[in-house]
Amino acid sequence: KITLNEFIVFVNDPEYKTQLERKLRKFIISFVVLGESYDETSLVKIFGREKLDRHSLKQALKKIGLGNLTRNEIVRIITRYDVSGEGKVVPQDPMKFFSRAFKLGRQAVTITSRMDKNIGLDG
Repeated sequence: KITLNEFIVFVNDPEYKTQLERKLRKFIISFVVLGESYDETSLVKIFGREKLDRHSLKQALKKIGLGNLTRNEIVRIITRYDVSGEGKVVPQDPMKFFSRAFKLGRQAVTITSRMDKNIGLDG
């Protein structure tokens, strides 16, 4: 089942899912490899609980190391999560994505470390 909002996002930005999410996940995994990570509690402290406009979202993303996103990419994130059409996002929606991405990144690093250890590449 596709919601009206999901359809509108697709029509407005069909490449969001593939292009931007791939870029964000790749960056997050590299961030985790460097030993940086955020859980839900720390993301709530950064994103807050009030709706975020483009500027507020950019500032929050900058705090988690995603300050290099373009204006267009920020607009894509808002378009993806703006259910009311007012140009703002409820922070819980992008936080869920980032929380899952950081969790998957940590799991990938753990699995890679175990594999390296098993084949004798752990140094």
